[in-house]
Amino acid sequence: MLVIPNLAACAQGGAENGGLDNFTFGTSATMSTTVGNDDGDTMGEESTDTAEESSEDDTTDAGTETTTEGSSDGAEDCGNGIIDDGEDCDGTNLGGANCVGLGFDSGTLACDGSCLFDVSACESIEEFCGDGIINGTEECDGAELGGATCEAQGFDGGSMACDANCILDSSGCTTNPSDTIIDFEDGMIPPGVQSGGAQNWGLSQTLPYEGVYGAESGDISDSQGSWVQVTANFPAGGSVSFYRYVSSESGWDYGQFFIDGAMQDEWSGTVPWGQVSYNVTAGAHTLRWVYDKDGSLSSGSDLMRIDYIVLTGGTI
Repeated sequence: MLVIPNLAACAQGGAENGGLDNFTFGTSATMSTTVGNDDGDTMGEESTDTAEESSEDDTTDAGTETTTEGSSDGAEDCGNGIIDDGEDCDGTNLGGANCVGLGFDSGTLACDGSCLFDVSACESIEEFCGDGIINGTEECDGAELGGATCEAQGFDGGSMACDANCILDSSGCTTNPSDTIIDFEDGMIPPGVQSGGAQNWGLSQTLPYEGVYGAESGDISDSQGSWVQVTANFPAGGSVSFYRYVSSESGWDYGQFFIDGAMQDEWSGTVPWGQVSYNVTAGAHTLRWVYDKDGSLSSGSDLMRIDYIVLTGGTI
């Protein structure tokens, strides 16, 4: 603080020392001015610094308080169950969102502690031909055919497969030809039918199974045989059925049926018309009917008859 001397006292002192004219106020004034200037500058700087520091403190404190309050308010908002600005969700409140809506194929959407979507439980299915799973427009995938079969596709049999583009491949499926029926009603031995032995087979109008004609064995003697045969092709296997009639010496003279030289059945004695059927594997097979006599005696009509042969799945 600048102390100003009592002018009156100075005046008095000055009078004692010769009056005011001898008072060296200028020096004191100069010192006062200098001190005042120094003190003033210092005080001014301190005052300014104090003001600036106060201002900075106030600003910093205010800013800190504002930031702290804002952060506190935000923390209170996340977790209140209400989706506020800047939040994807809040607790169990997902705003109607789900994994599928976010572009995933399935899964369970959740909300994390920052009120942002948690998609860790969402799933995406990687779809591509060759993964063994039928996806999208794929008809099949590898060994997975989706239950498709040749029969379901209108074929008679075979094996359904899946190609490299996940499209069903029916090239292994088969279609059986129409059943071939040999009924002899044209009055002649059909093409492809052969006969031989001691006497050829021929057509007869005597007691056919159906229609006008049937086939019967040749008129042979003891220890002789008469046969008729047909070679048929069965692309996917099938069967052969026919009606047969035998009148012979029981236990000695026989009507017989062979497939590829292997006897399937034989009949002897009095055997009325009746149908028999045998399965045939895929491929070409020779079907032969034989009437075979022993070395002596004859009985009955001494013959074998066949009629209405059906090759199911086979052609000649």
